[in-house]
Amino acid sequence: MSDNASIVAGIGTYNAAADEVAYSGDTTKVQLMRLVHVSGSEGSKTLTEVVGVSGSPAAAAVTVQQPVVSTHHLVTAATTNAASVKASAGTLKSVHVSSARATRLYVKFHNTAGTPTAGSGVVLVVSCQAGLDRDFVLPDGGRSFATGIGITVVTGMADSDATAVAAEDAVIEVCYV
Repeated sequence: MSDNASIVAGIGTYNAAADEVAYSGDTTKVQLMRLVHVSGSEGSKTLTEVVGVSGSPAAAAVTVQQPVVSTHHLVTAATTNAASVKASAGTLKSVHVSSARATRLYVKFHNTAGTPTAGSGVVLVVSCQAGLDRDFVLPDGGRSFATGIGITVVTGMADSDATAVAAEDAVIEVCYV
């Protein structure tokens, strides 16, 4: 629905970002609000501008709860660094990699509730060039993992690679909900 769109009295729906919202009756009592991105410190945020069709503020405020973002911190050991980041369904939000290697490394994510096996079941790869930092923010609110979020860190590009990195080759920060 575009700004300043008309709503005809009666019963019907309009499509707001693919969510069907019902309305009925007198259009002067319909309240509209825009979907907005709320940023700031973690916790509840109150939107005070829910506007009626007449343009006057609505009587009630709406509370939006921001999800609490968790982090997984890893300094690589001389292994594939297989670990369970989240043992239940979750959404990967971002990955930060600081590489001290002389060659590229690969952070691989697995859809598993347990400890993953390097070279098996890879669903997402984030690479980092030698000696650089990489910040990777996943688009569209993140990448969903239906079972859990697992991680491995290896030296080869192929999903089947299971070649361990060296100790202190990289520092990795993973943010997820």
